Amino acid sequence: MVTVKGRRAIGVGPNAYHLAVSEADASDYTVNSFNVPLVTCGKSQHQVEAIIGSPV
Repeated sequence: MVTVKGRRAIGVGPNAYHLAVSEADASDYTVNSFNVPLVTCGKSQHQVEAIIGSPV
């Protein structure tokens, strides 16, 4: 994903089972979006930190 400064924005939203990533253009239309599997439900803080460090 390539973002042109001043023309697009990237939003990231954590959820219980995935990380949602979206890119919007200057008119606020979604031009690209995808999910990264990220299961954090029922995990300890240490486990969550280890999991998050993996896909990022």
